[in-house]
Amino acid sequence: MQKMKYLMGIIYHIVLKIFIIDYEAMKIFVDVIIAPLNNLSDEFFKFKIAAYPGRIYLGDIDPQKIEQIRLDFYELYQSKTITDVHAQAQGSIKKLIEKRTQFFCKKTPDEFFDTTKVTLDEYYKALFDITSCVPRNVGWVLWYANQQSIAKDKKITLADLAIAAEKHFIDTIKPYFSQNQFMREPFDMKLEKYHLHQLLEQFIDSAKINKREILVSDSKVFAKDKTKPPTSHFYINKKLEDILKPLEMQFFITKYNEQKDQDSSELMSFFSLNYGLCVSEDLNYGRGADRKYVIQRRFNNTKKLQGYLSSAKHIACNNPQCKATHDYEILSMIEMFDMLCPKCKTGICSVEHVKVDIKLADEQILLPEFDMQFINSLKVDSPQYPSGLAQELDCTYQKVGKRAAKLKDMGFLQAEEMTRDKTLGKRNYYSLTDDAIETYFVE
Repeated sequence: MQKMKYLMGIIYHIVLKIFIIDYEAMKIFVDVIIAPLNNLSDEFFKFKIAAYPGRIYLGDIDPQKIEQIRLDFYELYQSKTITDVHAQAQGSIKKLIEKRTQFFCKKTPDEFFDTTKVTLDEYYKALFDITSCVPRNVGWVLWYANQQSIAKDKKITLADLAIAAEKHFIDTIKPYFSQNQFMREPFDMKLEKYHLHQLLEQFIDSAKINKREILVSDSKVFAKDKTKPPTSHFYINKKLEDILKPLEMQFFITKYNEQKDQDSSELMSFFSLNYGLCVSEDLNYGRGADRKYVIQRRFNNTKKLQGYLSSAKHIACNNPQCKATHDYEILSMIEMFDMLCPKCKTGICSVEHVKVDIKLADEQILLPEFDMQFINSLKVDSPQYPSGLAQELDCTYQKVGKRAAKLKDMGFLQAEEMTRDKTLGKRNYYSLTDDAIETYFVE
């Protein structure tokens, strides 16, 4: 029995780290250890596994026989009305801030937020809009807001939160696209990022056009918002929402509702653009004063998404004698026949991204995604010590040390032993070299 407990302890600690490793290693671990123990032990072993959306592999584990709890606010707080969903999510923000300020500062939130003109609830709503109820984003936005206010002996205002949202977007979210040329990754992934970036730009352009047109519109639906029309929200046919998952996972957009379209009675998925992105692009965030505002046809981006699929993806046959390509729209039909090519009837089809010329950096300065996140974190806040970086990057401090050694060899990282906090004592702190900043961050 003691050996069994010891084995369970080992497995428990391994599971905590499993989704930090790459996909192939995760697949082997699940197939060899997790799935057999889960399927054959008659619930003797119980696993609690956390993973980012779309980055979990279940193998032979039947998803219908396990409890899956999704933490995106729409999935977590599904209710009869969108107002109820948002109210519950804002309540979560309120609870988070009240508990943290009490535990760490022994104070109440009104000690930090300027309530002379607005209420605390308005701050909670703003934080919900900015962060989509993601605790880590709440922490980042408040960290930026602190630099604008509390660090200067002033309380946080709504304007400070807007500035913080923009800085968080530019420093943390935008690099997913802007640093694509420096990533050492399969070319197909670069192609996907390129096409997704083009799609996002189309959504932004559409929002800007809507803003200009609503300003001169005579529609009663827009009457209450004519002076400052919000155009941050849009909707698409739910059947196509999986295409937007990468944008959602990187926080460029957030799903917040589902409802049937007035014209076709098909189910539509509603999204909002990132708040900081809206500030950066001079777009007004919100759904409008009239409940019918955001369901107007001008906010339907389904055709833009379909156009993206036609231009960015196609279905290709692997038969060298055929090499046929088919429109992405007929994917569901080809899937019915196990991806058999409808032209040659022998080749197997697969979805491919349309090839385009992408600007790539010199091979010598290409970095894995983790290393790019590493140096980007130091660009935002420097210097930092290994265990602090590990918490931010969702990894072990050993991995931070290993990658730091590699970046130091490339001349992009410097380390210095110092005491910045007496409670932490003397520690090794990392910061970027001038060469790293000029290579990766100077336009």
